[in-house]
Amino acid sequence: MEQNSQLLITTEIEARQLPALVENGILVTDSPVQRDMLLLGLTTAVSHLLPKFYFRHGYPATAYGANLMTLVLAPAAGGKGILKRALHAVEWHDHVLPGNASVSAFVNEYTRMNGNALMMETEADVMSKALHQNGTDYSYILRQAFEHETIRRARDGKDKQRIVIKNPHLSVLLSGTLGQLQPLLRSKENGLTSRFVTYLVNEIPGFDARVFGQHIVENEPDAEQILNESKNYVRALYEWQVNSDHECRFRLTDDQQEQITSYFAEMYTIL
Repeated sequence: MEQNSQLLITTEIEARQLPALVENGILVTDSPVQRDMLLLGLTTAVSHLLPKFYFRHGYPATAYGANLMTLVLAPAAGGKGILKRALHAVEWHDHVLPGNASVSAFVNEYTRMNGNALMMETEADVMSKALHQNGTDYSYILRQAFEHETIRRARDGKDKQRIVIKNPHLSVLLSGTLGQLQPLLRSKENGLTSRFVTYLVNEIPGFDARVFGQHIVENEPDAEQILNESKNYVRALYEWQVNSDHECRFRLTDDQQEQITSYFAEMYTIL
């Protein structure tokens, strides 16, 4: 595609094809790349607030939660900071894990949140350093949470810590430069990389003078108002789910399964 060969998502989506929550949310910027980032960011952030939505997959069929793990890779000054807007819609939930944490602190916080949380870092090197500090590594927790596998942790010492997190759910939103993320994804064998949806910004067109606020567009949408409306909508949706007796389960249609099988079979051959 044009624009520096950048593959854009939102430019291919017509009006009213997205939920109002997301469609309105991405209107706070007129940059196609930043709109893509907000689409992925909002979708990932909200994915940890869908405890009763499941997707059936595999054989035998297994129920997977709606949780997404997303990486946004962009050059310095590539507009990644707009992802902070995505956090605004869900920060009221108080289930946001810090990426900058020791293994013990991470597990303790995750346990306090009953194994259902969002981890978000806009500077991925913070998490990369924390992930491997003191010779420890909590990437296995991310992998187990992706599969909703029970997480067990036991340590000797004064507290004789023993933690069990059953059916964990974890959404992850990370952004940074390729150099910042390399330490995090340094091993392709452990399978962590394959858990992530990856959005790569190839290059940026140049310095954007709009950072000075000089280019005010008439009838420009009020970003704060839109994001506050999104926050209220998400909160209402979450509370409705918690109080509902119903679960929503999805599966691919036969046609969708054929398309995906064909696409990945070709990629598998290439790899």
